[in-house]
Amino acid sequence: MTQLANHLAGHGAPVTVAVADVPSTGDSSQTIARLSASYPAVCFHLLPPATTRSEDAADPNADPFITLIADIRATNAALLAFLRSLPSVKALITDFFCAYGLDAAAELGVPAYVFFTLCVSALATFLHIPVMRSAVSFGEMGRSLLHFPGVHPIPASDLPEVLLDRDNRQYSTTLGLFKQLPRAKGILSNTFEWLEPRAVKAIKEGIPRPGESLPKLFCVGPLVGEERGSNANHECLVWLDKQPAGSVVEVLRHPATGAFVTHCGWNSTLEAVMAGVPMLCWPMYAEQRMNKVFVVEEMKLGVALNGYDEAMVKAEEVEAKVRLVMESEQGNEIRQRMTKAQEIAANALEIGGSSAAAIIDLLDSLKISTND
Repeated sequence: MTQLANHLAGHGAPVTVAVADVPSTGDSSQTIARLSASYPAVCFHLLPPATTRSEDAADPNADPFITLIADIRATNAALLAFLRSLPSVKALITDFFCAYGLDAAAELGVPAYVFFTLCVSALATFLHIPVMRSAVSFGEMGRSLLHFPGVHPIPASDLPEVLLDRDNRQYSTTLGLFKQLPRAKGILSNTFEWLEPRAVKAIKEGIPRPGESLPKLFCVGPLVGEERGSNANHECLVWLDKQPAGSVVEVLRHPATGAFVTHCGWNSTLEAVMAGVPMLCWPMYAEQRMNKVFVVEEMKLGVALNGYDEAMVKAEEVEAKVRLVMESEQGNEIRQRMTKAQEIAANALEIGGSSAAAIIDLLDSLKISTND
């Protein structure tokens, strides 16, 4: 969200980021101070914590995910009060996990948008799941392929774990967030159109929710980057910088430890695109198994490491896939496509590019003047 806020501010829009102060997020005041120093063009405001917590949030043994969503939703009163205190509010953009903030926007009569930090293929999937009809839970389907509009078929077991058991409260909590998405006036997705044309087309045509109108889609990515001030001189990076061009495969630096990982988070995928390096996909949790399907089968920007679904990837498998990417004809095709993706991604953010145009389209619709 801070990357988006900074990007909007760079176009001349006045931006204030309201941060929910919930018990599970640690010292929020320190976070605000750090963000304010890192992004001087953006204003940050810490919402006061909710005076009362829901039954779920107050239970120390409650599921952490359910508790987090309940705590965030409980800050709606503070958000509404803050919005009313401002002299003018053109629009409210909420993070996906703060989607219940749309209630505050509706009460105030302010246009509301959702910033969806995952890929458009995931968005199309999440828009469609609430209207699907099935006699069994996804977790009972094993590797059976699921077909979502505009999305490459996904094995049921590759969906996020919270969606596998529909009798679990995590499932109903997540489904509640999915159901908020169509309420927004628009959805800002952290991707660029060339990367996911089928999913973009499906959403623009309203196919994931037959008979319903969907929010306008704005592809504004790739917005990537770590918080400023991180350790950029780790010895691993120094060593890698000295290696011959084209000799390093998918080196994604973990922002906290500086270690190199090959998971399949969407931000990491975009970082790989911006660096022009192929991916060895080792999905671990959340939506990463879905991303693996999209990256390998749809975008053709990497290969999957066998054994990920058994939590055991052998050393010889890693070696084999590294050699495939570095030495085979298939690997050469992946590298060439990644190089093309890098070029198109960079152009998308330039003046006249598709993502820059999407930002300007958004600001124009809100009657906010830009620098471009």
